[in-house]
Amino acid sequence: MTLVCLACLLAFPALSATVLASPPDSAVLKWTTIETPGSFAERHDIRSPSEVNALAVASDGKTLYAIDIPKASSGPVVVPGLWRSTDGGVNWSPKATQYLLAAIPPPTFPVTDVAVAPDDPNLVVVVCMNAANTIRREVYLSDDGGTTWYYTGAIPWVYGGGEQIGDIAVSPGYQLSGGLVHDVIVCSRNPADGNGQGEIYILTYPGLGGWKAQGFSMGDVIAIACSPNYTTDFSLVAMASTTQRTFIHLGYRDVAANTSRWNLDVNWPVEMCTPDQRGGTGSGENWIITGDIELPGDFLGTSPEKRVIFASYDSNGKAQGISQILDDVYRFNDTLVTRMKIPGCGSKARISTIAYHGDSKKGKLLVGEVGATASEAASSVRICHNPLESCPIWSLSLKPPTGGGNHGYANVQLAWISDGSVAFGGTGSGNRDTPPKWANPHDPAWGSQDMDESAISITRDDGLSWNQIGLIDTGVNWLKSVFPAYDESTLYLGTVNDTGFDSVWRSQSPFLGQTWERVLCVMGESPILRLAPETKDGATVFWGNQGTDTVRRSTDSGQIWYSCIPGFIIQDMVAADSQTLLVLRADGQVRHGSYSKGWMWSKGTDSTLAAAHTIAVYGDYVLAGAATSSVSPAAYSADGGRSWTKIIEQTPSNGNRHVAFDTYFNRNRIIYVADDSGGMYRWAIGTSYEWDDMAPANNSFYGMALGDGGALYGAFFTAASGIDRTLYPRSGIPKPGVYWDSLTTGLTAGVRFSAEPNALAISQTTLWAIDARAYSPPAQGRLWAFTDTLARSSPKLNEPAEGVTLNYDPVSGRNQEIDLKWEQLSLASAYEIEVARDEDFSLRVTEAEPANNPYYQPSLTTQPTYRIIPGILPETNTTYYYRIRVREAATGQRIR
Repeated sequence: MTLVCLACLLAFPALSATVLASPPDSAVLKWTTIETPGSFAERHDIRSPSEVNALAVASDGKTLYAIDIPKASSGPVVVPGLWRSTDGGVNWSPKATQYLLAAIPPPTFPVTDVAVAPDDPNLVVVVCMNAANTIRREVYLSDDGGTTWYYTGAIPWVYGGGEQIGDIAVSPGYQLSGGLVHDVIVCSRNPADGNGQGEIYILTYPGLGGWKAQGFSMGDVIAIACSPNYTTDFSLVAMASTTQRTFIHLGYRDVAANTSRWNLDVNWPVEMCTPDQRGGTGSGENWIITGDIELPGDFLGTSPEKRVIFASYDSNGKAQGISQILDDVYRFNDTLVTRMKIPGCGSKARISTIAYHGDSKKGKLLVGEVGATASEAASSVRICHNPLESCPIWSLSLKPPTGGGNHGYANVQLAWISDGSVAFGGTGSGNRDTPPKWANPHDPAWGSQDMDESAISITRDDGLSWNQIGLIDTGVNWLKSVFPAYDESTLYLGTVNDTGFDSVWRSQSPFLGQTWERVLCVMGESPILRLAPETKDGATVFWGNQGTDTVRRSTDSGQIWYSCIPGFIIQDMVAADSQTLLVLRADGQVRHGSYSKGWMWSKGTDSTLAAAHTIAVYGDYVLAGAATSSVSPAAYSADGGRSWTKIIEQTPSNGNRHVAFDTYFNRNRIIYVADDSGGMYRWAIGTSYEWDDMAPANNSFYGMALGDGGALYGAFFTAASGIDRTLYPRSGIPKPGVYWDSLTTGLTAGVRFSAEPNALAISQTTLWAIDARAYSPPAQGRLWAFTDTLARSSPKLNEPAEGVTLNYDPVSGRNQEIDLKWEQLSLASAYEIEVARDEDFSLRVTEAEPANNPYYQPSLTTQPTYRIIPGILPETNTTYYYRIRVREAATGQRIR
């Protein structure tokens, strides 16, 4: 007597793909909502309106501080002006603002600048307004990341009146009097007062000395920077403007006395222009709006060889040399000045900030500009990989930070993290085109622009491409298209903003949906996302805007996009592979595009459908589904869309058709059609004469998908919504028939899986569907996921081993007690067990089966066992077969 496990009714091949991410565990065998941009409580990934007017990045690369000047308010309703992130810009907290308001004396908003210690992420200082809220005058400090704030005391203003803070910095920590201290440095200016008078003030913290003037008195100080090797050289670099000129100054600190000496070296200070341009109408304090200074990591103010400085300013083209406008980035090799020649500088380009990473031998430089392309909400960032050479080469970011939408000003703020692997960029609207406009945060030039796509952006490829991660001034009114990578490492989501720019988002976190980055900002109210089937990780993705001829492709997971230009108004599209795209027009015309150093598009071919709705591809076969007004339901091509055959046999119902190829189409030539007014039908190319009605449990379908193991899914919406699933769509019709399960467990009332042109997408284990109602998390319009673990594999049988000889009674020949043991499959809780004397299970031993088949529930679901009592198997020297099938999950999901 032997016992053989012949088959399990849910036996499908296992997959070997390496999974880098996955849907959340809450999606296993039940529907769950996936968090999407704007749905996270207190994350502030989307915040409208908002601006990013200043940005500080700490040494840990994870802590960031951002300033929103025009939207900040201290009352009567507190509106955050200071934001903090501790996870690299994913989550943003306004609590630092709330805690700041509790300081004594309370600050006057807005917060106008921020700086963080280069060696302590928690030591942060901010600049606030004076009590009259007219000029930037007060400094507050926190040494615990913005939880507790201290007023730093009155600054002993040398020039009084309109003197105010132009810039702020914090030094690295150093030892003084037996303790670790930092210097807080501010510089002052009085924009366009005609005097060219400013000072530098330093506070040593912790300490009792208070603020002390540093005896500068050589012009309005525009920008200040500490040496990165401050504990060695105690050097400061300042940019200051007289009434006629702008100079770079070098100062040496006596930290014990809290004093500084300036320009002790030969030929210092150095004018901020090349020698041939000295003597023009000048770059005086009445012209310089903002400036920036960047120092290499090995900068030493005491060593001429290490005295390399990058500096820039913006005068809105007013600073004039002998023959050139002076606005640009300049490199100082001690006193030798090199103009970096940013393309457009001296004409239309205005520099907002610069960011350098490297040393005095090799580095990389980013330059952010004031202006933006309003129609694309695209800022301008320049990249230089040889900034230390005599002829720097500049390139533009191919996908810059977003900002400046609708008005054309982004004012990019840039900062590298300490190891140079990542840079952050912040953008904010407004055109401060004169120094007084910059100085007055209440001027209309600081006015916020709602939905201008200002944001915190991140680059991981040295500025070539930027993704938005937080404080994004955008809107999401509809989720429109979703597409997962096959291996579930990447998830793409297309969203629509009714009052501005639309977005494509990407999630690649350990759990899909845990974090999102926006990878495309574009106008497209009907987005379609498609992935190339051979790139299992979703690296090649296509985006199209239905109803237009706009298509873009990315081959690097959405980092950089290029236009495909099909010249065809899109109804639907499908990627045959990374280099091939088929575009379907609503009148049934199909255009085939292939890429080889550029896109080549064929002439449109007639699918023979008078009106078309959807398109699908399987190798060289292409399938088009008809729209409601077309009598014939579908047409197919066997040569990549170059010639077509119409299926003239009509289906019982006539709506907008969705089409799909069977998983094993290469063997059986089966295709499926489902429509939004009826059911689901099957056809075998070359052998069928009429459509097989698959009689699903529901009707009115808006999308289909097939799993690796052959399971067929259809998204339905009538009075309710869900997914109909059959594990055996190829079963005989009418007998034994196709068995259907309705996957609705976990869905809330009112969900509508009716997004067009396809409401359903599938990865290797998970179904993804969009609630087509307006996006209003957490109530409606959400992204849903269902991980169908039972459709991929069968229970693993542990005991008895296959083919083993069983113990039996030698007198009667009947069996002794047999325990069938198997591993629990996912959340399976109930099973169907069959025992038979033949492989076809036509000679079943029903007495040996559970009396409560098909819902046998083991007493311990995590260690399922079934006991065949003695004497049930009647014959010795006989092989018995058994099979086990999951019929119910702990979530309540039943399987037919």
